[in-house]
Amino acid sequence: MPEDWTLSQCLFGQHLLPLCPELPVALVEAEKTTVICSAVFPEFLWLATGGLGQFNNRVKVLPGRQVITFLDLGACDRWRKKAKDYPLLDITVSDYLEKNATPQQREMGADLADLVVEERMGEGELRNESAVEKDNMIIIQNGTRDPLIDKSSRSQ
Repeated sequence: MPEDWTLSQCLFGQHLLPLCPELPVALVEAEKTTVICSAVFPEFLWLATGGLGQFNNRVKVLPGRQVITFLDLGACDRWRKKAKDYPLLDITVSDYLEKNATPQQREMGADLADLVVEERMGEGELRNESAVEKDNMIIIQNGTRDPLIDKSSRSQ
């Protein structure tokens, strides 16, 4: 490889942005979460950073999009701080997992995909979409934000 070569990565799923311009973006850490959640929650375009520390300049491809982050347990504060580095982006950091995870899920360091899989197998805390709404998970309908969103979680 040339000496001046530098690795430059994009968001997992970034190639789908022009194909789904009307969908809000759900940004997660793991690629597996995008795959699982895109099948369960098709009202979002699911993208992944590739890891906790990968919330960086690659998010600059998201101007004009509503972005909601669904992070692994324990990552909300860190990503909330990082979101402030991108004031021109409309980023909301969801604390859904922090508010709703069981002690067992916390111990295993669960992410949204883990909860979805547990729910689909009948073992988890999520029972159906109405239960999710009741627990203040961010839901977007008709292009407007649900009034249940805690505005203090927004980066702007």
